[in-house]
Amino acid sequence: MEVLEEYNNVRIKDEEGQATPIYTIVEPKLTNAEAERLRDYKKVVMQRDIHSIRAEPDISARWEMLKNQIKKKLPDSPNREFIARKMTGVALGYGDLGLLVDDDDLEEIMVNGINLPVYVYHRKYGMCKTSIIFPGTGNISGLIAELCRVNNKETSHIVDLAALDGSRINITAGPLPSKGPTITIRKQRRKTFSIIELIEQGTLSLDLTAFLWLAVEGMKLTPANIIIAGSIGSGKTTMLNALCTFIPPTERIITIEDTLELNPNNIENKVQLEASGQYDMDSLLRDTLRMRPDRVMIGEIRGKEAITLFNAMNIGRVGMGTLHSSSAREVSSRLESAPMNVPASIIGSLDIIMVQNKFVHKDKLVRRVTEVAEVTGAIKDTIMMGQIYQWDPHIDQVVRSSEQNLKTPILFLDKLSQATKFEKAKIIKEMELRQAVLAYMLRHQVRAQEDVAAFIKRFYLDLEGLIRDTPDLFGKPPQPAQEPGKTKGK
Repeated sequence: MEVLEEYNNVRIKDEEGQATPIYTIVEPKLTNAEAERLRDYKKVVMQRDIHSIRAEPDISARWEMLKNQIKKKLPDSPNREFIARKMTGVALGYGDLGLLVDDDDLEEIMVNGINLPVYVYHRKYGMCKTSIIFPGTGNISGLIAELCRVNNKETSHIVDLAALDGSRINITAGPLPSKGPTITIRKQRRKTFSIIELIEQGTLSLDLTAFLWLAVEGMKLTPANIIIAGSIGSGKTTMLNALCTFIPPTERIITIEDTLELNPNNIENKVQLEASGQYDMDSLLRDTLRMRPDRVMIGEIRGKEAITLFNAMNIGRVGMGTLHSSSAREVSSRLESAPMNVPASIIGSLDIIMVQNKFVHKDKLVRRVTEVAEVTGAIKDTIMMGQIYQWDPHIDQVVRSSEQNLKTPILFLDKLSQATKFEKAKIIKEMELRQAVLAYMLRHQVRAQEDVAAFIKRFYLDLEGLIRDTPDLFGKPPQPAQEPGKTKGK
C-alpha cells in the first residue's frame, strides 16, 4: 500500500490489486460532548440559516457561508472545524456524502446502488473508490428525500436538480436501476481557478494568455466573439470564468445558463439568468438583447439559442460561450447541424474557437488547450478558419502554430489594427504589455482569483499608478498605445 496524499481528513492510497486509488475519510475521535452535539445538529442549525444563504447571489460562496454561521454557534473544542463541516453537509441534505461534497478537489460523486462502494472523480487522481457503502435501499432513499426537501424538488423516479451550493444532482430511483437508487453529484468548484493558476498548471501558455487578453478586451473597441469547446469535464466553464477577468470593468454583461456556474465577480454591471420551465435559453437570450448588454455569455450552447446568439453577433453584439466538441472544425459542423441550424454565412461572425481537452499525459491527468483557431469568414457554405495555437506533446506546452517553420499570422490582430487605427506594430506592443503584466503576477505569485481580478482592474483604470507603485512591473515597460482620438498631454 502507498499513501498518495493526505489532507483535510482525507487519505488517498494506492492498494495492490485495486484498479483505482482508494479514497477514505479519516474522521477524528470526537469527545462525548462533540458526538452529542453532532447527533443533535438541529439544535445548532436552524431553518433560517438555510433560508439566509438562499439570498447569497454567489452560489459558490453558500457552503462556506453556512459553515461559518454554524461554526460561530459551536463552542471551542479540538474538532470544532470538522463538526461544522459535517453539520453543513447534513444541513444541505447530503448526509454521509457531505464531507465528499466539501472536498473541492472532487469533481463528481457517484452512488451506484446498495452494498456498492461510492465512487468519486478526483481532479488529480481521476476515478477513486471510497470506503462509503449504503447497506440498504432505505438509506439511499432517505438521502434522496432529504436532498429533494432541502432543494424544494418533488421526488420522482428521475430527478435533476440544482442544489443550493451549486452542485448538479441526478437521481434515478424506483424500478429503473437494478441495484437500488443511484445519485450522481457534479460539484461546482467553490474556489474558481484564476487565469494565472491555469498558466501554472500548463493549461495555457503565457503567450496564448496574452493574446486571449487582447482578444477578450478588443482594445475596448472590437472584442472577439469566442467559443470554448471541449469534452465533458475538460474545464470549459472554468476557462470561461477565468477569461471574464479580462473583460473591461466598464462593460455590462449578461450570462445565461441552465444551471448557474459562471462567476463574473469582477464585473459590477451584470445580470445572471437561469433557464427555468417555459423560459428556455433561447427565450432568455431574446429578452437579453433588449437589456443593452455589451457582452452576452452562454453557459453551454446546444440548441436553438445558437442561431439567436449568432444573429446578435452578426449585428455587433459580443458573444462568448461553451460548446461540447473535440475540434475547431467540429464546432462549425455542430453549429450548422440540427438542433442549432446556424447558417454558414453568420458563423463567420465568430472570431476565436478554443478547444480544451482532458487526458492522461506521462501518467498524469491533465487539462490542456489543444487548439486555438480563428474564423476568418465564410465562402458559400464553407467556414474559413486557420489554426493559430496548438498543444505540443513533446514539450507539453501550447505554442504558436507554424507553416514551413514560420509562425502562422494572427489575422485578428489585423482586425484590431483596422478598428483602432493603430499600426499593427502597436497592437503587438499592446499584447507584449499584457504579457509582461501576466509574467509579473506569475513571478510574484499573484494567483488568487480576486487578487488577479483586482490587479487587472487597476491595469485598466490606473496603469500609470500601477507602473509607479510596482517599479519592477515591466522592467523597462513597453508604453501603452494611445487611445484613438486622444493626444498626449505635455
